[in-house]
Amino acid sequence: MNASTEEVLTPKDTLSLAYSVLTENQKKRFETENELDFSFGIQNLARFRGNVFKQRGCVSVVIACRRSPPSSPIGPAASCSSPAPRARGRARRWPR
Repeated sequence: MNASTEEVLTPKDTLSLAYSVLTENQKKRFETENELDFSFGIQNLARFRGNVFKQRGCVSVVIACRRSPPSSPIGPAASCSSPAPRARGRARRWPR
């Protein structure tokens, strides 16, 4: 496993990322329950499922590409075609 050369997200960045795809009602529910399952789509591109939760006082976000429209000429991004590697933790299976 190699160290990433990408910029590390701060807790504030992570919260901003999560809130950028949540509705106002979803934000309120997350603030109350400290966890939220959600989904969203980008028209003519793909559908996504996600989970935002608080862990050790920080906000964490998991987002998975679920599918692309059959008529999409570009299809899903390469990063959506295979599961993310995991050295630790657990993978969550989404219901189909």
